[in-house]
Amino acid sequence: NGGVSTGGVYAFNINSNNRALGFQPTGSDFTPGNLGLKIQNNTGSTLNEVTVTYTVYVRNDQSRGNSFNFSYSTNNSSYTDVTAVNIVTPAGADSSPSWTATQKTTTLSNINLAAGSHLYLRWTSNDVNGSGSRDEIAIDDILIETSSSAPPCSQPSAQPSNFMFGTITSNLIQGDFSASNADKYLVVYSTANTLTANPIDGVNYPAGSALGNGTVVQSSSNLDFTASGLSANTSYFFYVFAYNDNCSGGPDYINSNPLAASTSTLEDGNSDYYALVSGQTCFDLKTVLYNIVNGHNEQTYGALWTIYQTTDDHLNDAGNATIVWDMYSDNPTGSENEFTFVTEQCGTYSGEGVCYNREHSFPKSWWGGSESATQYTDVHMVIPVDGYINGIRSNYPYGEVQSGTESHIMNNGSRLGNSSITIPGYTSKVFEPIDAYKGDIARIYFYMATRYENEIGSWENNTVYSDAMLNGTNDQVYEDWALNMLIQWHEDDPVSPKELDRNNDIFNVQGNRNPFVDHPEYVSLIWGTGCSGGPSDTEAPTTPSSLAASGVTASSVDLTWNASTDNVAVTGYRVYRDGTLYTTVSATSASVVGLSASTGYSFYVTAIDAAGNESAPSNTVAVTTDAAADTEAPTAPTSLTGNNVTTSSVDLTWSGSTDNVAVTGYNIYQNGSLTQTVTGTSATMTGLAEGMDYNYVVTAIDAAGNQSGASNTLTITTAVTADTQAPTTPTGLLGTNVTQTSVDLSWNASTDNLGVGGYDLYQDGVYQGTYTTTSTTLNTLTAGTTYLFYVVAFDAAGNTSGNSSQISITTDSAPSGPVTVHEGYFESGWDGWSDGGGDCARYSGSRSFEGNYSIRIRDNSGTASAMTSPSFDLSGFNSVTIDFNFYSWSMENGEDFWLRYNNGSGWQTLETYARGTDFQNNNFYNASFTIPANLLTSNAQFRFQCDASGNRDHIYIDQVIITGETNSNARLVAPNSGAKTRFVREGLELELDLEEDEDQEVEADEVLIYPNPAINNTQLTFTAARQAFATIRVVGLGGETVLVNTVQAAEGNNRLNLDVTSLRKGTYLVHVEVEGKRMVTKLVVSR
Repeated sequence: NGGVSTGGVYAFNINSNNRALGFQPTGSDFTPGNLGLKIQNNTGSTLNEVTVTYTVYVRNDQSRGNSFNFSYSTNNSSYTDVTAVNIVTPAGADSSPSWTATQKTTTLSNINLAAGSHLYLRWTSNDVNGSGSRDEIAIDDILIETSSSAPPCSQPSAQPSNFMFGTITSNLIQGDFSASNADKYLVVYSTANTLTANPIDGVNYPAGSALGNGTVVQSSSNLDFTASGLSANTSYFFYVFAYNDNCSGGPDYINSNPLAASTSTLEDGNSDYYALVSGQTCFDLKTVLYNIVNGHNEQTYGALWTIYQTTDDHLNDAGNATIVWDMYSDNPTGSENEFTFVTEQCGTYSGEGVCYNREHSFPKSWWGGSESATQYTDVHMVIPVDGYINGIRSNYPYGEVQSGTESHIMNNGSRLGNSSITIPGYTSKVFEPIDAYKGDIARIYFYMATRYENEIGSWENNTVYSDAMLNGTNDQVYEDWALNMLIQWHEDDPVSPKELDRNNDIFNVQGNRNPFVDHPEYVSLIWGTGCSGGPSDTEAPTTPSSLAASGVTASSVDLTWNASTDNVAVTGYRVYRDGTLYTTVSATSASVVGLSASTGYSFYVTAIDAAGNESAPSNTVAVTTDAAADTEAPTAPTSLTGNNVTTSSVDLTWSGSTDNVAVTGYNIYQNGSLTQTVTGTSATMTGLAEGMDYNYVVTAIDAAGNQSGASNTLTITTAVTADTQAPTTPTGLLGTNVTQTSVDLSWNASTDNLGVGGYDLYQDGVYQGTYTTTSTTLNTLTAGTTYLFYVVAFDAAGNTSGNSSQISITTDSAPSGPVTVHEGYFESGWDGWSDGGGDCARYSGSRSFEGNYSIRIRDNSGTASAMTSPSFDLSGFNSVTIDFNFYSWSMENGEDFWLRYNNGSGWQTLETYARGTDFQNNNFYNASFTIPANLLTSNAQFRFQCDASGNRDHIYIDQVIITGETNSNARLVAPNSGAKTRFVREGLELELDLEEDEDQEVEADEVLIYPNPAINNTQLTFTAARQAFATIRVVGLGGETVLVNTVQAAEGNNRLNLDVTSLRKGTYLVHVEVEGKRMVTKLVVSR
């Protein structure tokens, strides 16, 4: 595939349509290359002369000379050099190297190459002189010719005939056949009744090889064969193909209508069932067979119902049930009546399809009606059929019904009517089965003639029906009309797999076989022409008429004709070519192949019957085959060159090609695509683009459509006009969609005399990038920063425009809103929180506020009843809010849980939530708590802790969200010790004096507000037992919280200044909670 090496050998691209096999010797460690070709003499005769022709391609692009030598051998050991065709490349390289071709021819004489032996050809390459790398050398178009006098192969005119089986055992089948005019015969067997492949001309098939679904027994001139290694009790189908191979180009097979026959191997341990058969023919053979099949194991009549389940079973059309194989009902090409074993055995019936019965295909009345006779239960003859049809058939003989006389036509096509064959002394009806089972019936009747040879001659006069069929002898048995008909049925409907299987199954039960199923050839050996008492048909068929020829080609013709008639039946037609038998067919048409071109032939046809009678020849038709098709391509054009290259065109010229008939034109390919076809050896290519590369090759064509190989490849580059004009200056530079880090820039396009190549963007005077469109987005800017931008256009020649107008863009400042520090939903785990112990657990169920999971805390086990957050760095926030949802279950009144906080100074309780005061059981609640900046540290933690009694009181915590404010309207400023701390939320200002208030004593658990009512400001005073966190809430009477904040209170009295200027006039409750203790007082705001 062009440049892929295999052991130093390459496939070189000589041009886009041609590759050659060769060497590319490079490097100092070069090992000589070696190409070998092994050829077998399959001409069938000894060769003394062989002519070898090939083309050598050389690309002399290196300064080292190389050799390319040819030699040959008949034993692959001792080689003879042929120096006359050797090549040595020049030591100097060509200035413009290209592939050059040289054709080499040599005749190898006195080689004495026997049929079937091999000739070995070899090409080698090596260094000769010079230095440096080595040239490329390749070989192509190898032609091997022989002057052998052996004629070219053609098919034999006919397949072999008279297939006969000999010895048959459990693993071996022997047979023979009669020769046709072929050199040899290919014998194949298969366990399928259809061979899926035919032999291919020119291919040999050794014994044991596969041919489709078959196995080759032998391929030789022998007319007998032995197939061994077979399976016991198995049906085998044999096919024989005639072929010629004492010629050149063989073997040449007749692929259609091979000689075919089938039989079965015996059960394991059985010897050859037909061992007594040893060359006997005619009625002597019939008597030998009688002695073989006589004395079988008789069955009871009732046992037949059970036996049929093995001997006469098959799948229904749907393939899902086993049914009775009834030859009077089965329809291989359509729907049919189906019978189930046992349950549909006959009782009464009124039409087809009701039940099946036991049919004496040879009516019992013919032997006198005795039910004790051996034949009464002979399974070979007594078959399962539709009970209604059994009654219709009655005792009538089998025959062929004259169309239009039918009294009954069965669903599958079987019919009862007048005979179309004249039956002496008989005017009643006959029963005709469908074609698919006529051979089955015939072989049953041949079995009856053989098995009951000792008595059947006395049955003729028992009924008018037996008299019509039987001739009163124990040898021929049947009247001439009946025997000819049965033979015809036997030949037209060969043994089927059904019969082979049935024969094997009956043998297993009854102990004897039907010889005419195992050996169909026995019919012609016993009752064939030449045997005394055989059929006395001496009347030839009528002459075929209206022979006509059509579909004439250089090597074949189709023939058709009108059918002949015969007193018995026409069995086939013989087609004669130039007075010699070409083939035998059964239809009224034939295709004759293998003819020579421009040659006259004459054809006629004769008809034949089963007795071997042949009609007079038909009319003769003369045919002249067509002339041979022109399949030879012109030679490849050479010396493709380009001249007068402009910005848009080039003139191409080349050297003309030659052809065995005539060159009619040249195809020009531009960049691999067919661009135009011309009749001369020049063309002008126009419409090209300026400054572009184009590749050209040219091929030659003839009137037959044959196309040559490609010429050399020509590459040209079109000229370019100098461009000194710059694009216009871009206008309308605009910045939109400004964010903290990005801006969208767009501008109006520039124009140019040839075309704008693109735009350069500058930021603060520094080049940022090139763009081919008039817009871009910058994504790496810094928030709150001012930038200056301008754009410059350029073209392909490098001309640049002036700078566009400069614009100033300031990015947005960074946001100062809330930042999410932590979110805990507990759906996939603890989300960083730690499990305190046995009274804390991750819970899944309906008490979870969000999703399926929450954290359950219970009882009052201290840390074991708590869940603790990871450590957070909160030092950069002005305030932090923790928001959470909880659910209470089985909490007693007054029992509570805590929200606690540790900023590195130990755990402090931020808020206490009690049942009855803050929540009730079996409800979801949301709570939040905001912590000012002075309490925020870099290692802060939160904790939820249950403080209920030990009665399994449960709190379920879910959806915990911690957010930090960096620019909030709620802020806490913590100045130096002793100063006031001010907290503002929604316009409400609190000031806290953290020093002990000595002027006003406040009792423990007491909170005071003064003045109260308040207009603008008031003071809140409370006590703390020790330094601790204090939570202050101002709550409206409707329960809404207007202020909530936590401060760090000092031990003793603490005073908090409240700015109430933004509160509406009204009454409020002030809650102060310190370490779980809550103090409440009333605040009145007036104006």
